[in-house]
Amino acid sequence: QKLAIGKNAATIGFKEAAKIAGVHYTTVYDWRRDLKSLGKEAFLAYQPSYTGVLKIHEKSDPAPSPGEVLIKVKAIGINFADILARKGLYPDAPKPPCVVGYEVSGVIESVGQGVDSSKIGNPVLALTRFNGYSDKVCVSEKAVFPIPESLDFEKAAVIPVNYLTAYQLVYVMGGLKKGESVLIHNAGGGVGLAALDIALHLGATTYGTSSAGKHSFLKERGLSYPIDYRNHDFLSSVLDLTSGKGVELIIDPIGGKNWKKSYKALRSTGRLGMFGVSTQLSSERVLRCPPGAASQGASNDYKKPVLYSTEFMG
Repeated sequence: QKLAIGKNAATIGFKEAAKIAGVHYTTVYDWRRDLKSLGKEAFLAYQPSYTGVLKIHEKSDPAPSPGEVLIKVKAIGINFADILARKGLYPDAPKPPCVVGYEVSGVIESVGQGVDSSKIGNPVLALTRFNGYSDKVCVSEKAVFPIPESLDFEKAAVIPVNYLTAYQLVYVMGGLKKGESVLIHNAGGGVGLAALDIALHLGATTYGTSSAGKHSFLKERGLSYPIDYRNHDFLSSVLDLTSGKGVELIIDPIGGKNWKKSYKALRSTGRLGMFGVSTQLSSERVLRCPPGAASQGASNDYKKPVLYSTEFMG
């Protein structure tokens, strides 16, 4: 059983995926094989305050409530929100010990009252709102989507969080249009690649920060202007490439001082979309929205993107 990871799943090895997730490689692969008790559900939990620990537990199979489906999990996505939750830094997470995991793919095994029984046996992907690191999980029918034949379970499992986040940032809140430009920080990450796909579909000019080793891959993917943030100042690079004008939209998952630099790279009436806050993992303190800043959909919940516009910020 392969482990899917919500960060460049197509190009990263599964051993590396387990390492990033803080999971022992053997634990990831052996737990399904070793727990074959009929009528039991195996799931991965964690020991709070230490991200290197996941524990395997058994419990009775869950039963879907009205409006829910029971999914037999085939693959899971691993996201930054899971890491924050395991460190006790994610406000939306249940109290530890808990089962993390925001997205899965699998097969509908049973349905609750009010759900069409003909859906049983259908391959689906789903947003789980935690509890995803499980053998079986109950999910609202509204959060379940069919998997097209062109996708296998591993690829399908990493779509929900990344692409829905990118869609909100780029299109719904960011309002990116054909002919505009966007700077995508961490363009080689899960949300970054999804944002790139959406921006290209909209007909925008794309700039993206990443390490130099990912530039060839990103160019093949369609990125117009890759920027090596390790060896070059991205602010200077963006201003040089745009003749000092800046870009209409920037999506920034880094936070901290990077937000100020991103703001300076916006042109007049530009928009800055913020999510993820990866600096939170090292600082281990909650970062709040800038005081007095006008925002659209503002939130301190890490899974919800926040958008600020130069039209309102001084």
